[in-house]
Amino acid sequence: MGLEVVEFVIDVEKAFGLSIPDHDFGALKTPRELVIYLCRRIPEVDPAFGTAAARWTQAEIQQVVEGLLAKNGRRRDIDLDTDLRSIFS
Repeated sequence: MGLEVVEFVIDVEKAFGLSIPDHDFGALKTPRELVIYLCRRIPEVDPAFGTAAARWTQAEIQQVVEGLLAKNGRRRDIDLDTDLRSIFS
């Protein structure tokens, strides 16, 4: 993983109050898959650590992911079905 990808993952983890194991992130191919992954994971977050995140909708999660991709990938025209690795290359 390149530095930009690592920074992106760290930003996602901070935004949603959870940790994404390297093997989980490595299996994700598109931003859409990341959003779906986060929607599944957020209810699992320890309530003492992530109560605010537990109230997020899928649309809100998608908006945050798109914003972080634009920031870290330095592109605004990101399609949710774009290969994640190509965003950072």
